[in-house]
Amino acid sequence: IPAQSILEDTTLILTRADLLANNITDPDNPSNELTINFTDPGVGTFTDTGTQLEFTPPLNSTTDMTIDVEACDPDLACTTVSMTINITAQNDPPVFQTMSDQSLITGQAITPIAFVVIDPDNTQAELVFDALSLPLGLTLNATTQEILGTPDVSLGTTTFTVTYRVTDTTPFVGWDDTVTFDLTFQDPSLSPLVGSLAITEVLSSQTVPPTPSTTGVMDEFVEITNIGTVDIDLTGFRLLDFDLSTGVKDQMDIFGIMTVTDFDITFGAVDDRGAGSTLSPGQTAVIWSADPAYTGFSTFAIVGGVPVFTFFDLDDFANAPAGQLEFVDAGAPWGVLRAEGDDLWLLDANGKLIDFVAWSDGTALSHKSGEPSALTGQWDNSDEARLADAPDGQSISLATPGAVDSADCWAFTTGTAGPGCPDPRATVDTDTAPEGNRISSAGVRNFS
Repeated sequence: IPAQSILEDTTLILTRADLLANNITDPDNPSNELTINFTDPGVGTFTDTGTQLEFTPPLNSTTDMTIDVEACDPDLACTTVSMTINITAQNDPPVFQTMSDQSLITGQAITPIAFVVIDPDNTQAELVFDALSLPLGLTLNATTQEILGTPDVSLGTTTFTVTYRVTDTTPFVGWDDTVTFDLTFQDPSLSPLVGSLAITEVLSSQTVPPTPSTTGVMDEFVEITNIGTVDIDLTGFRLLDFDLSTGVKDQMDIFGIMTVTDFDITFGAVDDRGAGSTLSPGQTAVIWSADPAYTGFSTFAIVGGVPVFTFFDLDDFANAPAGQLEFVDAGAPWGVLRAEGDDLWLLDANGKLIDFVAWSDGTALSHKSGEPSALTGQWDNSDEARLADAPDGQSISLATPGAVDSADCWAFTTGTAGPGCPDPRATVDTDTAPEGNRISSAGVRNFS
């Protein structure tokens, strides 16, 4: 049997019919009475379909090989010969390994982004590379084949899709392979937990008891939820209702005295139930606006010209058994949220912003202190007025399973999200006695 020739990384196909017609004869028997057997060489991919042999040598192999071919007549008189397979080398194009998406911070020098190319014929230094769509401040080093530099602060919070290209052909006739990946940039004032931990419900107007009374019950709360995929330790995280960069705290006129009424809590290593402070994916923490060290009043009302204070035991009304963690604002006894307007800033242990929520009717009673510039393009404030002036005991909630930073995706418990929210869900009331008249879902995602 003559030697067979194939190109590197291709498959030899040899039919029994061709061998019997051209290469094997028997003076005693016609060809249709002969049988042919092939011996697997033990390397590469060997397939005997019954009518033909299909053999692919190992990847990138250029070493000649042999396959034994046995021919037998009906009396089982057999002859075996070795058939040589000559493999002719050909150029192997370079191939990129998969690239992972990268998260980078603007204004900070990046760790060089390298890539891996497989090319058995050439060293990486012999290849020609190119990069498309590199953002401002980053360049491709032609010698090291790495992306280097410092992302420009003007990039803000955005994502670039970058494409690497490679070829080993000289002169250039086209790119042999490409690989695409995303570079996502964050403002340096933003936490890496953006999109993993979110404020999901706010009760800014405390419940009025069902019995005839003008006295309120201080059961305002904020709920935060782990919407990511890994555990988050809240130790050292901070939740407050004023812009920390200005230091201007909320105030109210109480009995003719301008009194600080900021909501401000830093989470400790243990919550108020004595548990830890770690939230697993899908779990929630409920933060109450009250002072447990203050054994007396939570709020007041003027009855017949006389101030009346409401006393409470936190456990009597907290009623958030579904929440995995529970904290209480141990700040000023007047720490309250304003239904007419306020804002909430969630910071990580390094003081970097994780999430922001605001609502405001634009009146003088609104305590909205501003918006973080780092969230430009993320927080949509166009629908904040719809969320203001909540009825007593009714919360507002993020009414979508996605982490959408838009006032349009928030809703009253008895209302609906705005028209611009993708995938809005109907909000629900799950809270029961002792605060059955509270229309909220403390500790539970407040949408169906």
